[in-house]
Amino acid sequence: MTSSNESQSESERDYPEAAQYIKAHSLDGRYLDHRKRQHLIALLHDMAVPPNVLARMLRVPRWLLARTIGRLRLGKTLDLASTVSLQGNKGRVISEYIATHALDGTSVTRDDLRYLLIKCAIPVSDLAGLLRCHEELLIRKAKRWRLPLWQEAKPEPVTAVKVSREPRVRPLHTGVPKDLAKRRLEIKRGDGRINLAREYMKQHGIVSGRIAREHLETLYTRFGLSANAIGKLLGRSARTVLYWLKSNGIDTRDIWETRAFRTNATFFSNWSAEMAWVLGLLFTDGNLMHGQVRLATKDRELPEKVRDLIAPQREIKVYANSPGRYLYSFVFNHPQVLADLIRLGLTENKSLTMRFPDIPNSYLRHFIRGCWDGDGGFTKPGPGKLVASYTCGSREFIEQLSMALFAVGIVQTKLPRRSLRVLMRSTEGDPEKANAKRKQAEIKRAATREKHGFGPYPLKIYARSGAKAFDLRFGSPVQLAPFCAFIYEGVSESIYLKRKHDILKDYVLGLAPS
Repeated sequence: MTSSNESQSESERDYPEAAQYIKAHSLDGRYLDHRKRQHLIALLHDMAVPPNVLARMLRVPRWLLARTIGRLRLGKTLDLASTVSLQGNKGRVISEYIATHALDGTSVTRDDLRYLLIKCAIPVSDLAGLLRCHEELLIRKAKRWRLPLWQEAKPEPVTAVKVSREPRVRPLHTGVPKDLAKRRLEIKRGDGRINLAREYMKQHGIVSGRIAREHLETLYTRFGLSANAIGKLLGRSARTVLYWLKSNGIDTRDIWETRAFRTNATFFSNWSAEMAWVLGLLFTDGNLMHGQVRLATKDRELPEKVRDLIAPQREIKVYANSPGRYLYSFVFNHPQVLADLIRLGLTENKSLTMRFPDIPNSYLRHFIRGCWDGDGGFTKPGPGKLVASYTCGSREFIEQLSMALFAVGIVQTKLPRRSLRVLMRSTEGDPEKANAKRKQAEIKRAATREKHGFGPYPLKIYARSGAKAFDLRFGSPVQLAPFCAFIYEGVSESIYLKRKHDILKDYVLGLAPS
């Protein structure tokens, strides 16, 4: 450290004007770019400071200054014979070689670069300064000619030591399940029309090329194939098929009419049991985003049944959530479908803001069944017991759901009251907060009793602590039996989730006297 400071002080004594210039402009050798180009010209050309001395004055390595000079293309401007830190006989030999062959970054050949990089073992950054070119140019040439950028010493041989390795643990969410392709193949629809079209072409001897109008109209209208699909069957482009259709006077479908061919656009226009059930599913497990409707659930049965109702030719996509668990997604879109769903109250980012739609009484039970198939469930806390629960992020929606169940007789006969010990536990032992909660609960009890008298009462809504979610729970046999009859009695198997249906049905049948 002392020797470097002494050499720097000597340089400042030898070039006082340059030292004052560097101090006045606060130059730092590490941050020299095109904005400091004029300062370098002033120091190297006007004040005639050698590059090696200037590197000491700027407190940077000489190779860094050389690379900066090469990057800013100052070698030709300054006419420097050697802008790099090559000293002694080696530097003189390299400089003479470059001067004799009149080399620069563009004229250097493979043999020249091989000699300089391998024989002379000069770093690329220094060579770029000598050849007055960018370092990236030499790196690109060396890679193209498969030349090493510098001469590396061979590492010493290391004695092999046997190391015991622990068994490798496969991380979560990595890899594709082996049966994922098989699952996609099983649920994929849409190949049926292609196979029928191929059989039709085989029967009529159609191989490729332009076909007769009647065959083209059959493929496009009867089988409902797109121009792209017909083009693949005939070995032509979609644009060519569209030209054939127009030249033969066949009316073509625009993009929305094509999708309407595969989507029931009026499904949500009129109320029906199927429409109300699907609407309940979309209010829970569905979402509206970027002009598309998406239903995603872990039960494969739900998107399959919705697909059969709305768009039988659409595909269901399978995603691997974790090893052995899959998420099944069904996506469809159409302007009229989107308009109807928005009219019914389905919006983007609906989880915390959705409201209970205005539903005719005859279709209310189908909508509630759809909601329960999505975010509802049945759990068995013990032998001979069953609890029905529903979770929602919107307080307004779940309150209206509770009132809808109250109207059909799913009620509670008592107003639950939380003890002071439970309130103390929920408030972490704070008596003031516990008493405040108790007073607030008593006010609500009084308001409910004033509205409904001494019963029955709507189902109680439980707010989850630390989460923006609300639960609706009931587990009495006098509640579950009418609830089962309300949502499942006389309903087709195509519009309910069989897994949840069987759980509730088995419990209710077990209540019946033998």
